[in-house]
Amino acid sequence: LHLYRILVWEHYNVQHRASQLLLEAITKERKGEITDETIQGVLKKILAMLLQMDAAEHHHIYERDFGDMFLGSTQEFYQMESSAYLAVNSASDYVQKAKKRLEEERVRGVALALSPNTVEELQKILYAELIQRHAKTLVSMENSGFAVLLKDETKVDIMGDMYDLFVKVPASVEDLRVALCDRVKSDGKDL
Repeated sequence: LHLYRILVWEHYNVQHRASQLLLEAITKERKGEITDETIQGVLKKILAMLLQMDAAEHHHIYERDFGDMFLGSTQEFYQMESSAYLAVNSASDYVQKAKKRLEEERVRGVALALSPNTVEELQKILYAELIQRHAKTLVSMENSGFAVLLKDETKVDIMGDMYDLFVKVPASVEDLRVALCDRVKSDGKDL
């Protein structure tokens, strides 16, 4: 593995290009442009090779050549996608999309056999970008936020979905609590 790493993987025409192709394939898969399981199998084998080189030589090859770039591109992807999606959809539609994306990334992590450290960091990024970053907006959206849903008894399921999402980032639940308190105070004054 040592010779392979030095002569093949770290060759200036291989390492950077292979890393870029890995990231591009994952981005295309996220966008739905690639659905071929063969490609996912190839990605898994390349990542397994990086993990094997990492384990054999302790050079942090996996993190250096894939993990760190993967996490950075994931953060950028979900920053842009979540903001764009929330700008044109309701809070309940966003919550469903976020839940779907969390599950897709969980499945992708298993399918690609990502390192446990990468999976842990990936989850932190997803929670930050999909939940924490938009929590206040999801609560206060003019026609579909949590505060508005509290006024409609038929929307209990949607509020439950929002709570289930927010509970993954405990600090975000505070935004729901504040909206609920405001609603109770408002109703109390009306009595």
